[in-house]
Amino acid sequence: MTETEIRALLAAAVAYDNRRPSAANIAAWHEAANRARWTFHAALDAIHAHYAESTTFLMPGHITTRLEQNETPPGPRPTPRCRPPHPPTKPPANASWPWSATGSASAPAANADQLPSRPNTSGPAK
Repeated sequence: MTETEIRALLAAAVAYDNRRPSAANIAAWHEAANRARWTFHAALDAIHAHYAESTTFLMPGHITTRLEQNETPPGPRPTPRCRPPHPPTKPPANASWPWSATGSASAPAANADQLPSRPNTSGPAK
């Protein structure tokens, strides 16, 4: 990371905690960033995430820890779950709405755009 990027990261932290970075702070953060191989956008995201969840004064170690937690472990990625390619051809045995009275899945009932009515459960009518 460049010194300019470090200054931008510290500016983001200043917005949250009113710190007053000095040349020594910039040098220390630059050293930590290079040792831990931060990237600017990931480190900036870690700063925002830190202050969204914590009131602890941010240190370079907090950023490194967050970046390490967000790394994807090596190996195969899980297969994404997908929806079935086609809708069911027949309605379930106990279905009545929105299927038509004939039980055909190809033509919805005339009232398919309406919600079924709810029974009154508020108690006896007065």
